Amino acid sequence: MKNKTVIITGASSGIGKEVARYFIERESNVVMNSSNEENLKNTYEELGAPANAIYYAGDISKKETGKKLAQVAIEKF
Repeated sequence: MKNKTVIITGASSGIGKEVARYFIERESNVVMNSSNEENLKNTYEELGAPANAIYYAGDISKKETGKKLAQVAIEKF
């Protein structure tokens, strides 16, 4: 999974958080998403603010959020 880019929604807690941890530990590029920016930032920092991860808060049910997640992934990784 090294150097592969993944986008994970619901990444601020529960299963999404653990999926993010899994890919970060395997040196994948990770774009984390959640609708709650504060929780998402706290999770990112709890995971060690890794260089191979970035986060973007937004409601995934909105088309613009999906577009922004793809744009962030392309620009960062």
